[in-house]
Amino acid sequence: MNFKACSYTKDVARFISFALLACCLTLCVASCASPPEPQEPIKQAVVEIQPAVIILEPKTVDISAPGQPTLYGAGFSPNMPVTVSLVGKWKLGQVEVEDPSIAGAETNEYGAFKSPCQMSSIISVYGLEPGLYTIKAIQGDHTAPYIMELTSAKK
Repeated sequence: MNFKACSYTKDVARFISFALLACCLTLCVASCASPPEPQEPIKQAVVEIQPAVIILEPKTVDISAPGQPTLYGAGFSPNMPVTVSLVGKWKLGQVEVEDPSIAGAETNEYGAFKSPCQMSSIISVYGLEPGLYTIKAIQGDHTAPYIMELTSAKK
């Protein structure tokens, strides 16, 4: 009986030794193998951001007959609204406002817009006189300033 038990124990010990040896060899081979090839990064679409611009046509506005000049803009995000503001602090009655909106438009599929500007009401509401003023078009992170010149034909 001792002989059979001893033989059985030896067989189990050999099996366990063989299993451990196989595990060690597997780990050794795995650690010696070359690392996996790096995966190519996911490519993202590149969107080129153009500087936004605006112009006022005509470039000079006569205060005595301001008419309705047209604002043109380009370089904005397509199909989104743009707000045009008169830069500075202005009095509206007893209230002081900063950078009030004077026009707005929605850009087309190319990021451009065209909008009439009601100059006579802007001049009267904010009490503008002949001189240079800054206006700016804003759409999210896009801002485009422009120098607006008001003149007077009256001398």
